[in-house]
Amino acid sequence: MFVQLRESIGQDQEKTEILKVQSQELESNLQNLDAKIHHTEVTLKDMRKLQDQITIKTAERSTLFREQQRQYAALAEENEGLPCMGTAILFFCISHIHIHIYVKS
Repeated sequence: MFVQLRESIGQDQEKTEILKVQSQELESNLQNLDAKIHHTEVTLKDMRKLQDQITIKTAERSTLFREQQRQYAALAEENEGLPCMGTAILFFCISHIHIHIYVKS
């Protein structure tokens, strides 16, 4: 009977050690997941800031573009009465992506 009791205690100790190792592995996995979640949250916050900056810059460019078009229209209206022999007016878009050439003849 004592032999069985010792064997049972020995088995329980083995199971306890296995459970301790598994518990440590789970704790390590949880810490890794927490670190990943934190990194994802920080990245998301940074992306939101960048999106806000993009929105602001887009609005600024749109406003500047409209103002430039208004000034161009005023210039074109001002030049309507002047004699013109193939004068070309070069119009650059604020975004520096588009170039439009208007030829007044």
